[in-house]
Amino acid sequence: MKYKKFIFSRRPSSPSNDFEVAAVFEYEYIAFWRPGQQQWIIESNTNSKFIHDVCFYRGEFYSICSNSLVIAFGNQTSKQPRIVADLVSQGLENYRCYAFYIVVLQDTLLVVQQKMSLDNSLFWTPSFELFEVDVDNGKTKQVESIGDRALFVGHNSTFFVEACSSDKRGCRPNCIYFTEDDFESYLGIFCLKEKRVVGEFYQGHSHFKYEPPPLWVQLP
Repeated sequence: MKYKKFIFSRRPSSPSNDFEVAAVFEYEYIAFWRPGQQQWIIESNTNSKFIHDVCFYRGEFYSICSNSLVIAFGNQTSKQPRIVADLVSQGLENYRCYAFYIVVLQDTLLVVQQKMSLDNSLFWTPSFELFEVDVDNGKTKQVESIGDRALFVGHNSTFFVEACSSDKRGCRPNCIYFTEDDFESYLGIFCLKEKRVVGEFYQGHSHFKYEPPPLWVQLP
């Protein structure tokens, strides 16, 4: 069975080993493990399909699925899932081709929708939308800016870094760096302020292939 992504609840450390691992298998199943368990806990009864991404927030794992549901998995061993928010019911556009990401910004849970268009049997990205999710009441609101930060989204990792517009060697603030398109020329940078792709982050020699997709290297 292939896995798409796995994350830790916190950095593993000795001697406490007080951490958990969540892994998304073949986009359909999510499984959990903690030190001392003999087997993974596989949770498939989530009323969801095609899990796009998972993160750890306020003591629980959260996933975002292709049917636009944000699902939390309780902090108990059984990992009983519950639906936290339905983005479509709150006005999310049901775009034909898309990818979802879920990420924590300080103490805020954000869902990112990458909208894709199809051209000559290949996908490319015209735009992104960001939504803040209130996990207490399930309400969402659109986010127009991420300030002096850059957001990295992709197959293996979703994360923020501090950015500085005065540092020419660094990342562009208020932008999203993405890797998930079929066109290698669209491994690009989306500016939230201008609401468009403003450039490529890599222009050198490439050995791009669809499998495996490009990966980010995220510092611990």
